[in-house]
Order: sequence, then structure tokens, then C-alpha cells
Amino acid sequence: MILQQWEITVILVGSIALLIGLIASILGGIIDASVAVAAGATLLSAFIGAYLAFALNDRREAAKKSRENKAAMNRSLFVLARQSNAVENYKRLMAEYKSSEERAFSMPAFTPPSYAELSHDFDGLAFLLESSEPQLMMELSIEQERFEQTIKAIQTRNDFYVSEIQPAMTHKNLMERMLHINAIREALGERLFGGAMDSAKSVFQHVTSTSESLPEMHNRLHNIAKDLFPGAKFISFSILHNQTNSDDS
Repeated sequence: MILQQWEITVILVGSIALLIGLIASILGGIIDASVAVAAGATLLSAFIGAYLAFALNDRREAAKKSRENKAAMNRSLFVLARQSNAVENYKRLMAEYKSSEERAFSMPAFTPPSYAELSHDFDGLAFLLESSEPQLMMELSIEQERFEQTIKAIQTRNDFYVSEIQPAMTHKNLMERMLHINAIREALGERLFGGAMDSAKSVFQHVTSTSESLPEMHNRLHNIAKDLFPGAKFISFSILHNQTNSDDS
């Protein structure tokens, strides 16, 4: 049976109080010394047992908390790895389309999964607020929002392309024709043309930025995890970045 913390505390305090009482009784001649010694030995045994139980419970709690903290770090590293992999996959699909015009009008709608489950357990990472890197929680939060904005930009562009651009280009017989960008602008009108260009640009900028920041955040978190928990094993990964030539700055 594992004693509760309050039970151990009661035993410790009670043992100390009784020992003090025995000493006082011996000095006052109230209790025979031999009886007091026997009682004192019993109390001392109880005191030592309670202290050892207290220390053991404390070590168990510390070990449990350490395991939970390491697990939380590994979960976040796994989330970052999956987020980075998701963005990198889309970046590879996008790499075929070199110019902003190609990305706006030739790149098909690559609909990503929702990735709703790819979120950090900030409650589990709360211990970082008391570590040497308390700002890491805010940095992870910003990176989470950046990833969500990237997925949202992809979904917004895809919805616009499927619901408006693709039907308009099919209606105008533009899908299979090689036309100058000005001809496409004239055929679609400023709203559709501008919306296609802007949404494709937003996707390109978000994907490019996040494909760089996610691996950097993963490496930073991994290094901090190794510093906080020496000898522990944590998830690591590497990404081969495609070198994509683009006219976008």
C-alpha cells in the first residue's frame, strides 16, 4: 500500500511530537528510562519508515512527472514533423508550376486533409513556462497558427478555383489553350483574374514560409528537449527541400 502524502506528513509530525514528549518525560522523571528507550525506538522506526515512504513517494511523483513532460515534448515534435511533411508534400506538388500565372490558372486543386488533429497539447507543455525557455510556448503557438493559416490558404484557393475559376475557364474554352496572360485577364474579367492571382500568391507565400519555419521550430524544440532531459530519446527528422525556381520574390 502506498501512503498518501498527508498520511506521511501526519506520521512524521506525530512521531516528532511523541519523541519530544518522551524526552521531556524522562527528564521530568515521569517515565522510566528503559520504557522510554523502547518507546523511542518504536517511534524512531515509525519516523524513519515514514520518512523513507515520503522520499519514495516524492521520487515516484517526480519520475511520473518527468515521463509525462518527456511524452508531451515528443508529441509536439511528432506534430511538427507531420505538419512539416504535409506542407512539404504540397510544396512538391506546387513546384511543377514555375510562374505565378501557372499557379493561378494551370495548377489543379490539391485539396489537403483537414489536419484538425495536428495541434499541440499546450496544457501538457505548461511545464515549459517554468523552464529556462518559457517563451517556447508562445513560439509554438505562433507556429501552430502559421500552419493553420497555410492550410486555410490552400483550401480557400482550391474552393475559389473549383467553384469559380475552373467553370469560367471551361465556359470560355480556356482550359486547353495556350493564351497570353492578358487574354486570360480579358476573358475572365478583373474579379476572377485578380482573385485567382491573389489566392495562388497567398498559397505560395504561406507554403514557402511555413516549409522553412516548421523544420526550424522542430530543431529548436528537439535541442531544448535534449537539454531539459539529458539521455532521453526524442523524435527527429530531416526534410530534403526542393530547390524551386520562381519569379515571385
